[in-house]
Amino acid sequence: MRILTFIPVAALALLINGCATAPETKMQASPRQASDIYTQGQQSLTQGDYAEAAKQFKNLEQHYPSSAYTLQAQMELAYSYFKTGNYTSAIDTSERFIRNYPDNENIDYAYYLRGLASYEKSTAQNAGSPVSTQQQNLSLQTTAQYFSALLRDFPNSKYAHDTEKRMAYVHEQLATHEIMLAKQSLQNKNYAKAMIHARAVTEQYPASSVGGEAENITQMASQMMGTPSENANDNNKTTTTKAGLIAMPAVAVAPTLKLDSDITSDTHHEKSEAAPHHNDIAMTVDTPAESSSSKMMIGNTASNEIRDFRWLNERDGSHYTIQLLSTLKEQPLLNFIKDKQLQNKTAYFKKDINGTIWHTLVYGEYPDAKTARSSINKLPDFLRASQPWIQNISTIQQDIKNFSSKH
Repeated sequence: MRILTFIPVAALALLINGCATAPETKMQASPRQASDIYTQGQQSLTQGDYAEAAKQFKNLEQHYPSSAYTLQAQMELAYSYFKTGNYTSAIDTSERFIRNYPDNENIDYAYYLRGLASYEKSTAQNAGSPVSTQQQNLSLQTTAQYFSALLRDFPNSKYAHDTEKRMAYVHEQLATHEIMLAKQSLQNKNYAKAMIHARAVTEQYPASSVGGEAENITQMASQMMGTPSENANDNNKTTTTKAGLIAMPAVAVAPTLKLDSDITSDTHHEKSEAAPHHNDIAMTVDTPAESSSSKMMIGNTASNEIRDFRWLNERDGSHYTIQLLSTLKEQPLLNFIKDKQLQNKTAYFKKDINGTIWHTLVYGEYPDAKTARSSINKLPDFLRASQPWIQNISTIQQDIKNFSSKH
């Protein structure tokens, strides 16, 4: 395991490289006083007194925002927050550095530390629990996004190797969580739901240690649903796996920046909408039996495009639809709709609930609530197991409007 070490700044006599113009000063800086504060912070950092170091660096930032010492202090402040367990502040400070100094030669470290803090925050939320909670799972997804940004923008960074290891570990946790949900779905005979969770593993985390298990669940669920899986006849396909979890590398300390040598001077008809009905999957469905009293109005049946909010906005707001589920992940839902050729039977839209984006799948369009409700009973057993309910389309249109105003 490669351990990255930090050598404290002993002298501030080098050139500032690659930083954007610093924010306007709030008061005229005194370089000697700024250097004194910075030196005190450095001494506390070296001694392991991270709380005192954070205090000194924050003081420097507040009183001398344009000082070159403050440029380095922002990095040290983020690291001090990280070491004290104040991960939210570490993330915020790192992101502020990224915004203020996007061209700095050490900007990759800010990306790296942001990912580390997010990872520690996500694991601390559920310490000691044998399984991931939904909140922790969302935090891990955010961590993966932060690490991906570093690897995408700085593939040759000296922190890339450590980031790849941590990314693999995060993916392992996310894949394990998906498998847990897939198994629960199998036990509840929610086979389509089990398939979506299993396929999320093979599509998004193919190198995880549970890839083989995900393939087995996919095939089992497909057999129970009476539909062949895409890998059912692929006897030569192998899944890359890892034995056990990946060990975490050591945390790197903030790099030293170079300083200038011259610086010496909805209404719901069936259920409460307080939280979404999140089966977290899409369901395969058959077209409801049509009769003069119960006919699904789907429109544009010739199109193979997946319907989204635009199709729903065009519907008559007085009509009804059947809400099947809500999911946090969009792509597996879209893949499932395509695989099962549901483009002409369903539509989906996004809604924001307490800052979390949900992707909600609905089925059909019906002229009134009675017709929609009676159509639920004609759905296949595995679809009715997800406990779908009817929704007034005008309510959905309002959800779409609210989402658009926020995003």
